[in-house]
Amino acid sequence: MRPLPFTVVSVFWLASSFVSGADSQAQYKVKIKDGVERVRDKSKPVRAALEAQYARIANAYRHDSPAVVLELRTPDFSVQMPNGERWDAEQSAAYVKAGFEQVKQTLDLSFTIGDIDVHGDTAAARIHQRWSRIQMKKGQLRRVDTSACQREIWINGAEGWRLRLVDSVQPLVWSVGGKRVDPSKPVIRCGVK
Repeated sequence: MRPLPFTVVSVFWLASSFVSGADSQAQYKVKIKDGVERVRDKSKPVRAALEAQYARIANAYRHDSPAVVLELRTPDFSVQMPNGERWDAEQSAAYVKAGFEQVKQTLDLSFTIGDIDVHGDTAAARIHQRWSRIQMKKGQLRRVDTSACQREIWINGAEGWRLRLVDSVQPLVWSVGGKRVDPSKPVIRCGVK
């Protein structure tokens, strides 16, 4: 094979530099309004980072790894339950561990991220969660399907994005053994009513 002349190589290098420069410029959107310049990263790095964390959570449920779920939470993690009760990190961890003991197989688990409101190192994401599983219920293995919409607050620190708060929980369709159930009815959690 004959070597390419210097000018042909230079043209290829110049063209590839121009394309990559155009790609990096296309990644950002600059808007000037009332004399204030705002630069927005169109690559959506926060969304990509949160999607990676939700993928880790889903994988942990599929592979029976409650420690992975819990390590993605901040030490001050809490949940504001739909009934107004607030669970701290310890109560929530006990619930997660009990859930892992009851669930024999995760059939499907998905987290769909809606709007994300980012302020510095804090991101508030609207999440639609669906979970289908085989679980012990009233002494028998049953298929349980649940879904909910909720807000989840993530903090980006030295260890990356960690979940700090779940609130605004809105239970959607729940079913056990193919029959709809009312998620607002009291249930036994961790052996306590």
